[in-house]
Amino acid sequence: MVSATANLLGPYKRMSFGSSVSNTAMEQAGDNLNKTVSRGNSMTQSAELVRRVESAPAGVKPRRFTLRDDNAKHYHRQMRIIESPVYVELAWRANAKSQVHSLGLFRLDLRGLLSAGYVRAETPNSEDEVRVRFYRASNGMIYLQTKQGSPALVVAPAPV
Repeated sequence: MVSATANLLGPYKRMSFGSSVSNTAMEQAGDNLNKTVSRGNSMTQSAELVRRVESAPAGVKPRRFTLRDDNAKHYHRQMRIIESPVYVELAWRANAKSQVHSLGLFRLDLRGLLSAGYVRAETPNSEDEVRVRFYRASNGMIYLQTKQGSPALVVAPAPV
């Protein structure tokens, strides 16, 4: 399990956030990922639901999500399930006027995330559109989560 965690979070071990993200935060990210995965998903399945990638396929325009702490620490958007997989450029900033910190480009398997409960159908009894919600917790980690208190999937660390 440790090597799979390293594979999922590996790019962040090399990513520079200045002094914002410490080695302890990286270890905590791996621990949080392991706790999330232990709910019944295997590490491979979780890595396939959300994967950090270097680039989107040719002709695919990634969506840009910028989380802000002064905006309930989350960002959500409606997406069509037929577009899965989708590519998201994830970023974070403290407020509307602060510096934007890029967290990377991620490939999301909307169908898998819906089945696992990390995104929700936009309307009851419909799987045509889903609501994708990223949330930044007080520990600095970014999660995919339908609402507070629901199962959460670790996506990336953000500067604290």
